[in-house]
Parts: sequence; C-alpha cells; structure tokens
Amino acid sequence: MSKLKAKLVYFSFVTRVLVPEDWSDENIVKAAKGNMLIKVENELHENLEEIIDDIECPASVEDGECYPLEDIFGQLGRIFGDGK
Repeated sequence: MSKLKAKLVYFSFVTRVLVPEDWSDENIVKAAKGNMLIKVENELHENLEEIIDDIECPASVEDGECYPLEDIFGQLGRIFGDGK
C-alpha cells in the first residue's frame, strides 16, 4: 500500500429554499439541510473547488491527526442529521 498523505478538499454547495419572510437563519438552515445532504451524496464531484496539500496536518492518517475519507460522511451525518 502507498504511503498516505493528508489533503484538504474544498467544496462549495448552494441550494435554494422557499421560506416565509420572517423565518430566522436557524429555520432557513434547517429547511436547506435535506437539499444539502442530497447534494453531498449525489453531486459531490460537481461541487469540488480544489484539493491542496495539508501543511498543517502533513502526518499520515494512522497517527490520528487526520480522518480517513470513509469517516467524513459519518461526520456529516452527525453534523447535519439525516436530512429530514
């Protein structure tokens, strides 16, 4: 297996929601959550901004300083919930 190297992967997501004029930012974010999760699952590559070397965390994944890719979607699920 090749040596692992830390990279920073930048994405930019935008979604449209129709909400009442008086809704708070918190309510608007909740309304957008489901659309964002769909974009993460289905349009990830289309929203890629750039990939760069991680100079703050150049160590390999094994020493616990960085997260392996398969953990990223689990973390997003914990942050955003199930999109419902």
